[in-house]
Amino acid sequence: MAVVYRHIRLDKNEPFYIGIGLNLRRAYSKSGRGKFWNKIINKTNYEVDILFDNITWEQACEKEKEFIALYGRRNINTGTLVNLTDGGDGKIGFIASEDTKKKMSEIKKGRSISNDAKVKISETLKGKTFNNERKINISKGRKGKGLGPCSDLRRTKISESRLGKKQNRVICNHCNKEGGLLAMKRYHLDNCKYRK
Repeated sequence: MAVVYRHIRLDKNEPFYIGIGLNLRRAYSKSGRGKFWNKIINKTNYEVDILFDNITWEQACEKEKEFIALYGRRNINTGTLVNLTDGGDGKIGFIASEDTKKKMSEIKKGRSISNDAKVKISETLKGKTFNNERKINISKGRKGKGLGPCSDLRRTKISESRLGKKQNRVICNHCNKEGGLLAMKRYHLDNCKYRK
């Protein structure tokens, strides 16, 4: 089942985006939106209006086309919407060909993240908690994806970086466990479960 929704900018009280999704969550999501959509929500607040709910994907695609035609697109000077297509072209269930996968892989190789982007990602993730199911899925996804065999140079660098860290080891006086200072402060010493 699918939904059709519109986003209405509150400063002008006019629709600026028509969308479809497999569930209501897509209507309220800010991820995966285009440059022009993001420019508008950075200027003003917006409201989500669910036009159709619990309809088939094919019906949703047809309704999206109708509403985009009704309101018109800004990029072709026919209306107020920031949609870049005439609609009905959702990619749900899309499977990329091997050639497309290779092209996408080549584009992503060597791409580095700027420090500003790293700070933004860090701020976004602060305070987020993951339920046990999410933690298990992350763990499964990472299994077998180690760094692989290390070169001698890498081994030397790892060894050198850890040389001074042995001095920061402490022993818990409640359970006699030995470990790094930070971990011991968190789980042992004054916080040890065997503390009397």
